[in-house]
Amino acid sequence: MTRNPRTVIDQIVGSQVVHATNVPNVVLLKGTFLKRFDEPKRIALISHLGRLYSKTYLYLNSLDEDVFKETTGHWQLISAGLFLIPNDQDVPLLYHQLYRGNWLLLFRNQVIGEDFRLPEGFGNPDVMQQLLLGTDEQFSIASGPDDSEWTVGWSQ
Repeated sequence: MTRNPRTVIDQIVGSQVVHATNVPNVVLLKGTFLKRFDEPKRIALISHLGRLYSKTYLYLNSLDEDVFKETTGHWQLISAGLFLIPNDQDVPLLYHQLYRGNWLLLFRNQVIGEDFRLPEGFGNPDVMQQLLLGTDEQFSIASGPDDSEWTVGWSQ
């Protein structure tokens, strides 16, 4: 990314829903009654990041793999719970399939191998920072339960 990632996030979703965490390269996105973090903003962020990076990976909790069954033939299984999303994926459709939350999107240019393992608690800012260490330029979005808030991080 050529610009400050935090500034880009602020511009896409609105600075009112972007909240700092204890980790400088991880923010929490959540709305309030008056300042909503609504579907168009979420789709815009996923779309923007999907255009910046050559690969989009999705990690689903094993309990949510029925979402994958609904899209059989569209996503490539990399390892348990980890899928490569095709570049031509319809982003609004993808977002609607992930409405339950508890997922992680990884936007990157490097291939993720079969041996890749996600740490427990990837939505925690400290854990997300560890996930982003030692990688090429990368962005990640972790959705909490019921998709009410997102934790977003980027490699430094």
